[in-house]
Amino acid sequence: MMQDSGNTSTLPSENNPNPTNRFGRNDYYLNLQKCKIVLTLRGAGYDTFRFWENAACNAVHISQKMPLFIPNDFENSKHIMRFSDIVELRKQLDVILEKYFEAQEIIMEGRNHLVNFHLTTKRAAYILDRLRNIFD
Repeated sequence: MMQDSGNTSTLPSENNPNPTNRFGRNDYYLNLQKCKIVLTLRGAGYDTFRFWENAACNAVHISQKMPLFIPNDFENSKHIMRFSDIVELRKQLDVILEKYFEAQEIIMEGRNHLVNFHLTTKRAAYILDRLRNIFD
């Protein structure tokens, strides 16, 4: 959840590549790191950069359930919170907001899991290991 500054911006276009009130990259990431909860929704497809970006935040990561195979996937309620519909999302948000102190463990576990299994070097090692198994 980005802290609401009360401002929104139009999407960049060819005629207006830097709309008024639009965060630059550095400000965007600085503000993202201030969030207590981050939400991942599927975009045009299921696998989105935002999922990995949100996993790297120091926040509770809540993600819409998506039919993706992720090696060493994040475990629901341990590393991440996942939801199927708006009712389930609302319940999870209420619990997190009521017991935010307890949510710190999910944040820590999620970040540790990201570092142990999903940094570029870890994912590359995983792919190389799979290819070695295929071609041996």
